[in-house]
Amino acid sequence: MDDAKYDKLEIDGVYYKTTFPEKFTNRKQWTPPEPGAVRTYIPGTIVEMHAREGDQVKSGDLLCILDAMKMRNRVVAPVNGTIARVLVKKGDKLPKDTLMFEIK
Repeated sequence: MDDAKYDKLEIDGVYYKTTFPEKFTNRKQWTPPEPGAVRTYIPGTIVEMHAREGDQVKSGDLLCILDAMKMRNRVVAPVNGTIARVLVKKGDKLPKDTLMFEIK
């Protein structure tokens, strides 16, 4: 058997020879969760801002309103903390998965 055409896979300390499909090798790599990072989950436009840098927020507090597909989506704080950075302003058109706020 020609080992050069196989990939090595480790599961619980046991190594296997296998091949990975193109879909697997081109997938988006996993990144650890960032509990204080507030990202857009859908493309849209910021129509209202309700939070500023330095504000104390609790989980569920309104940060901004994102207009997407003629619907106004409430963007809320996922955790308690202080807003460390505001990376958007009213009128910004944002693609999906854009970082809007950082909460520390």
